[in-house]
Amino acid sequence: MIARSHNLCRTRRPNLQLSVGHCPSLAPALDHACELAHFRRIHRYSWRHRNFRAKGNLWNLISPQFARLKSFSDAQGWRHRGSSLELSDSLHDMQFREYRVSPPHGKLMSINIALAVDFIKQGLVGIELVSPENYVKDQVAIDIQRLDLTKPVRFDFPNIEIRPGEIWGIRVFAKSKVPIYVYEFINRRWFGLRFAQSTPFIEMVVAR
Repeated sequence: MIARSHNLCRTRRPNLQLSVGHCPSLAPALDHACELAHFRRIHRYSWRHRNFRAKGNLWNLISPQFARLKSFSDAQGWRHRGSSLELSDSLHDMQFREYRVSPPHGKLMSINIALAVDFIKQGLVGIELVSPENYVKDQVAIDIQRLDLTKPVRFDFPNIEIRPGEIWGIRVFAKSKVPIYVYEFINRRWFGLRFAQSTPFIEMVVAR
């Protein structure tokens, strides 16, 4: 995609992102970003493209800034056989993207994720932590205009104790009128024709 700049990769095209204050009218860029989000969704889920899809796995193109996310995700077993590191569906079109994980035990300090946008940086992006008892333990949201998306985005979570064997939910969400994506592992089965649950491309910083 000519207009797309993969912040995750070693080599990138010039940064095309705009914040709200950079342009008197963002309507054309907003329309184009939404069209790209719609195109990506059609391309991912159409049966024709499932049969003849091009390889979109970014795993071997990850830049050094995201090396810790890469090693942590791999160590946790979130990269399955046949997993493909790709953009999620746009967060602005869903309530949240949730991953159920069994993190290392200890005191959770922060969660680092990789985000991407097309053209416009606008709105809030955040993470909710869902406890093993299935209630929201904490939530952190950040104005995406403040973020440098060429490196991992850090969300700090003080006073979260994780016990051995617990299953937690990590919900990534956005409050925005424009598409915002999180990088994740897209998992497929049945020779790539059906989708399994996506798994996270993140780093959880835990103090033992």
